[in-house]
Formats: sequence, C-alpha cells, structure tokens
Amino acid sequence: MNMLEESSSHGLLCLNDLAEYVALQVHNSLFSEDLSSLVETTKNEAHYQS
Repeated sequence: MNMLEESSSHGLLCLNDLAEYVALQVHNSLFSEDLSSLVETTKNEAHYQS
C-alpha cells in the first residue's frame, strides 16, 4: 500500500474498526441471555444522556 492509499483509507479504517466493534457487541448480545436487560440498560443510558 502506498502513502496515498494509506492516508485516504485511514478514515475508513477507523469506521471499519468501529463497525466491527459494534457488530461484535451485537453478536455477543444475541447469544446472551441478558439481551433484554442490555436493551433496558441502553434505553436508560440514552434517557439520562438526553
């Protein structure tokens, strides 16, 4: 990879890392019995932040 490709793809790399992290959390949640409580926690956090 040359310098131009590296610099132009850096932003996408960050987005890909974030997307992979989110996907991993969702994947873990789907196979967790705590999915409903996780949803409630997320709703509560969103409520307090807004």
